[in-house]
Amino acid sequence: MFHNLAVDIAFLMIKNKIVDIQQRDIYVYGLEVLLFNGSLLSVFLIASLLCGEMINFLAYFIFFLPLRLFSGGYHAEKSESCFVLSTIMYDCSNKNLSAFVSEFEMDSYRSYLSYCYSGFITDGKRE
Repeated sequence: MFHNLAVDIAFLMIKNKIVDIQQRDIYVYGLEVLLFNGSLLSVFLIASLLCGEMINFLAYFIFFLPLRLFSGGYHAEKSESCFVLSTIMYDCSNKNLSAFVSEFEMDSYRSYLSYCYSGFITDGKRE
């Protein structure tokens, strides 16, 4: 889905002489990544707005996205599978985070986020 849309957009850009045909593959890849990440974040944002859980979206955006970018992890064979798995994981993390926040006070929540973020501050070397 994302790949086909990226190919179509790249074709239109080549047709309108915005992009040189030799750079087609580069633009297809870049557009596919942009479309995938943009739609994924849009779905997460809309779901968070509908559920009234913006703090969860911010926590995901601030902590999980950098972790995912720098540590790699599981890669699905198709971007559609990755989209579904990421959405399921976001939903599960929202439920876990909501349970954690409702069980403890907001100070405990801040401590939890500080603990998660400490791995980035110390370059992942916890002592």
